[in-house]
Amino acid sequence: MAFIFKLAISYQAYYDEPTFPTVEYKDTRLPGKEKIWGLNVGEDYVAYTECFVCQHQAPINVVIGAQDIVLHFDETYESLGVFYNHTGKYIQDINCFGETESGRLARVETVKAGAYWIIWSDFFPQTDVNRL
Repeated sequence: MAFIFKLAISYQAYYDEPTFPTVEYKDTRLPGKEKIWGLNVGEDYVAYTECFVCQHQAPINVVIGAQDIVLHFDETYESLGVFYNHTGKYIQDINCFGETESGRLARVETVKAGAYWIIWSDFFPQTDVNRL
């Protein structure tokens, strides 16, 4: 069974068609195989692409689900940190652990890293893309 699962995942990574015939490529805002970081705060869903977050040298301060959120791409770890900002301040400096000049921020617990857009958008069609 593990072999079959691994084979299906490998197929998904290299071919345009979905591995499972129940998934349709309906949302063309991003290429189907674009890997995203998807998250939600309540019923507000947002997806970020690596290209987008890498273009921003400073942290991205945004509102998701009526919560102030800070996103920071760490080039060393090639990872996007997503944190709740309860400081009431605009965050200009943050590290991959959520440490800021105002203290350590709590990590948003709903982040899914490396999801294919075709899969994410099928489950969460209401998703906003690359919100600022």
